[in-house]
Amino acid sequence: MRRWNPILIVLFTCCLFLIGCGNNALPDVSTDLSQEAIGGLKIGQSVNDEQFVKQYGEKDKLQQVNVQHDREDFYQLQDGVEVAVEKGGEKIVMLHLYKETEFSTQKGIQVGDPIQTVFSAYGNSYSKMDEAGMPAIAYADHANGIYLKFWVYEDKVHSIWYGVIDPE
Repeated sequence: MRRWNPILIVLFTCCLFLIGCGNNALPDVSTDLSQEAIGGLKIGQSVNDEQFVKQYGEKDKLQQVNVQHDREDFYQLQDGVEVAVEKGGEKIVMLHLYKETEFSTQKGIQVGDPIQTVFSAYGNSYSKMDEAGMPAIAYADHANGIYLKFWVYEDKVHSIWYGVIDPE
């Protein structure tokens, strides 16, 4: 089973990305996510800034995730944490948590938390969707062009995506 674990993670990530990364179901109502960060990392932050390099190393030394995408390059920061950077650039455009780690949102939400904690922390201005066969809820900050999505399994946070709202 250990041999299949990395393969399953890559396949799951690809499925979620291909099916679920589109922002077509974001709520019309805006939630202020301007202070949002995951593990201290913010959308728009440079992977070349001193804090990032000190904690994770230089971009060219990060483990690249084999996800083919026209606009982003994906890297694994640690087991359960991926970051997408604009292709050929340095700006973080998406963070993905898919496993229980010490990483959390700015309001302390982690993979494995009860979904009710998300509602308590972020409020009721969200949209519900079903992506990749899994229910998800999304918050959008239209003024800052960012979103926060929580995939739900058995009433617990299964995965967290934090990223730039796709203008398309």
